[in-house]
Amino acid sequence: MGAVSSDGVLIVGGGLAGLEVAHQLAKLEVPVTVVERGRDFRTGHISWELGPEEALNLWLQPSTDEAFWRPWSTTTPPHFDGVSCLRSRLGGRSLYWHGVVLRVADRILRDHWPASVASELMCSFQDGPSLYERVLAELVVWGPRPNRSVPPPSVSLGPYCLQLVPRAIQSHPTLPRRWRAYSPLDRLVRDSPSHVTVLEATQALRLLCDASGVHGALVSDSRGKEREVLSPKVVLAAGAIVNGALVAAIREDPTSCALRPSGPTDHLVQGFTARIDSNEMIDGIYYMPLSDDEVSSQEDANLFIELSSSDDGRVMEVWVCSEQVQSRQSELRVTEGIGGTDLPYGIELSASLSSRDLREVARQRDVLQDVWNHLARALGVAASRLSFAEFGSQHSGVPDGNKRAALAPREPAPWASPLGTEQHEGCNLRLGEELTGDAAVRGRSGLYVAGPSTFPRMGAANPALTTLALAMRLAHHLKGVST
Repeated sequence: MGAVSSDGVLIVGGGLAGLEVAHQLAKLEVPVTVVERGRDFRTGHISWELGPEEALNLWLQPSTDEAFWRPWSTTTPPHFDGVSCLRSRLGGRSLYWHGVVLRVADRILRDHWPASVASELMCSFQDGPSLYERVLAELVVWGPRPNRSVPPPSVSLGPYCLQLVPRAIQSHPTLPRRWRAYSPLDRLVRDSPSHVTVLEATQALRLLCDASGVHGALVSDSRGKEREVLSPKVVLAAGAIVNGALVAAIREDPTSCALRPSGPTDHLVQGFTARIDSNEMIDGIYYMPLSDDEVSSQEDANLFIELSSSDDGRVMEVWVCSEQVQSRQSELRVTEGIGGTDLPYGIELSASLSSRDLREVARQRDVLQDVWNHLARALGVAASRLSFAEFGSQHSGVPDGNKRAALAPREPAPWASPLGTEQHEGCNLRLGEELTGDAAVRGRSGLYVAGPSTFPRMGAANPALTTLALAMRLAHHLKGVST
């Protein structure tokens, strides 16, 4: 078994978080080696390569995707089952997401995140613009410049006034209804930085650790050949569940006990889908934060409406996305010697709703019913009662293209996403808790974590913008450690 040495940073995982850390480190001229289980498909974002219906179905039917990988089992299906998975390819889920870039609510950052991290995200980083401002400025350079002379469209339904959601996307130059969201893979391919080495089709099996700390990873290539990749600094960016498993499976010696990180959270999401014949509203994704008057809880929540047109007519998707707070209902266990996939151990998840979550689910349904009442009035139809199944009782979720085509006009189809469906899992290796404020794993010198794993609280926002901001922050910290 050979060994490869790196005097820079080893990143485990080539998705949004891992490649963004690599991109930011490359800008700082720090050598980087990225280990990614999947291969480079040499294709881009699914909504750039495929038509809208095909892209939607590939997202909602992941087992049909060549990149589908679910290295865990669940004791509480349908949670973290069904649509819940990783996309094992270079670029990962950055080639599938919708490009929504929303900040974690200021209140969540101020009250639940380490003060230094919250300040750098919101106020100022290194005596300059905040991390959020810096990332958004980079995304503006990457994407099309907004037309400030034309007011953005909005949607109003009774007391609900929704604005067009900010997105980091580019429209296809020739094919209508095709677009791509930002992926750091584009920058790495375009810039081909000499400081970045990518080992694709290479699975990280275990972290290498001794009394002095973590100093690399044991990896296996597509032929099953194992070798060690040595580095003084290792960043875990393989998704919250695999990150947690790699930390839990650390062994200094064969008799040591595994650590047990927290189980991941996901967003609580419910909604309804309806076919409409109104042309008064412009296609797009709209949102508004729900104030405490509408969802009177400590959790953060956003209301979304997406309007889309196709050959079969117009479809409106309405949903509420709320924060799920870490609780004892969520567990992650590593089972030594029982590898269910190509890992040398099994990963088992348990997840259910806390009493706090159940109250939030009930409030979501009240909001959705009220939105439907106002929408029905605008469409000139009677507002029926939305009939939701018990949350988590079935693999229900956003209807795929076939189910959308079969919807009766103006008849809402309610749905509820089991935990894991949103694929926003996180909060299991948290800044200020299991991690220091610099994203280093406590008691494991040389080991760092990137991505939503590190969030102390998720909030209701898509985690991508904050993931990109924390990637920039971690890169600058690692640059300082290197020098």
